[in-house]
Amino acid sequence: MNHFDPAAAAKCLPHVNPGCVRGGLAVGLRDGAVLALVVAELSSREIAGLRAHQVRQVGRRVFVKLDHRLLPLPDPLGSRLLAWLVEQNIWGSEEPVFAGQRGALTPEGVIKIVRRYLRGVQ
Repeated sequence: MNHFDPAAAAKCLPHVNPGCVRGGLAVGLRDGAVLALVVAELSSREIAGLRAHQVRQVGRRVFVKLDHRLLPLPDPLGSRLLAWLVEQNIWGSEEPVFAGQRGALTPEGVIKIVRRYLRGVQ
């Protein structure tokens, strides 16, 4: 299970361009949501396995259901995840949160995304 330093991931967030689109996919929104979950201390395996129905909004607060616990996300992190879910139109579905034309994002794919930003910030 790959864990990244949440503080290092937090330093990467300002470098994400939410308007970046590649091959019709809003990769900027996706990358921002992935990094937000790393900042929230999810592992690459947890991020890759996340389904849309595991993300809940109660009032103005966003939660991620992992196993038998609800993990609250601070507003800036939750808003990045919500932006991605809305962009993909998968809110509340059984769909993987992170999927593309080639299928669901793997833990290795999560690692590649995070490492790309970590290299750019250092």
